Amino acid sequence: MVTPALNTQLALMLALQNLELPLSPEEEEALKKAGQKWARHPKRWESIVQELMPAIEANASLKYLYQTAKNQLDALGDIPPELLPTKEELKQELPADEKREQRGPKPTGRGNSQNNERLNDLVPYILKNPESANKLSFLERISQFLEKLH
Repeated sequence: MVTPALNTQLALMLALQNLELPLSPEEEEALKKAGQKWARHPKRWESIVQELMPAIEANASLKYLYQTAKNQLDALGDIPPELLPTKEELKQELPADEKREQRGPKPTGRGNSQNNERLNDLVPYILKNPESANKLSFLERISQFLEKLH
């Protein structure tokens, strides 16, 4: 089952990956603040995204890329699991100091709950370091997949 959080997270990262012009210092600061909040409170993603939307909408290119990716992901339905990052990829692509400490039992389920958990580690880092989105192999896989569909 597709979750709004997963599509929102992926759309944000895809938009940042495909952004050709650099962000203004104000836009970078807004993303950084959102990333810091997201890292502290990953379950409050909806309110954090609402706070972030004015910064996204203020940049016409970023807004277009975000909306395009979000619409494509929403229309897709279930995202093929092979497009999403594996634990191994995230170990390589996410700096060690950005990984959250595992608390409580490890998730035993498969699918979106694990993917959301993995992306909850990654999204704050990308928001704090937008240029890092260009280095993520799974985003390139998703971009290529979406291009083939449209």
